[in-house]
Amino acid sequence: MAGHRLQVQQPGLDIIVSPDKSLLQSCTESGMKLSQSCRNGNCLRCEATLVAGQVTLRDGRRLNAPANIPLCISYPASDMVLESLPLSRQGSYWHAQLTSKGDWQLAAGSQPPPQLGQRVAVLQATRVDPSRVDQISGRHVRLAPPVTLTGSGSAFLIALSAPTRGNLALWHKRHLHPQCLWSNLSADTGQLALSLCRRAQWPGQYWLD
Repeated sequence: MAGHRLQVQQPGLDIIVSPDKSLLQSCTESGMKLSQSCRNGNCLRCEATLVAGQVTLRDGRRLNAPANIPLCISYPASDMVLESLPLSRQGSYWHAQLTSKGDWQLAAGSQPPPQLGQRVAVLQATRVDPSRVDQISGRHVRLAPPVTLTGSGSAFLIALSAPTRGNLALWHKRHLHPQCLWSNLSADTGQLALSLCRRAQWPGQYWLD
């Protein structure tokens, strides 16, 4: 069976991929160390932006560029271009939803939950709140101080450590009103936060400065 050409803008990659292998498998076999966890499209750790081409999802649906695609359940349907790859050197993060009890429920997957007492930042569409893991029960996490959901949908918990400090800031603009969401970020943490905002497809524009 003939393959398709896959090009990745960052980092530079140009390989031939088989339509009977997921893009995650093909990129991993090429030597790339990618962020991954659930392998069923739920955790968002291996999501990437398709800027050209088509993919077929595991359930048979076809997506055309531009689109955000989970590499673990995406199979090449044409030659394609990805904006970037979710490299595993990025910091730990968890896709989460706020429950009625005030806990955050982490998405299913093999990624272990954060540790008790770990410092985290809750990234939402229009704000970032620092907090700490106060209680853990399975994949339910309680934070102190508590963090509420300011809009509909979900958020991301990002692990904080000394290397998160730097000179970058995450900005958001909607309706011509720019707002600094998170400042004093390292390059890795800033790129991770920016990537998550874009994957979530929240309204407005996001950038680092």
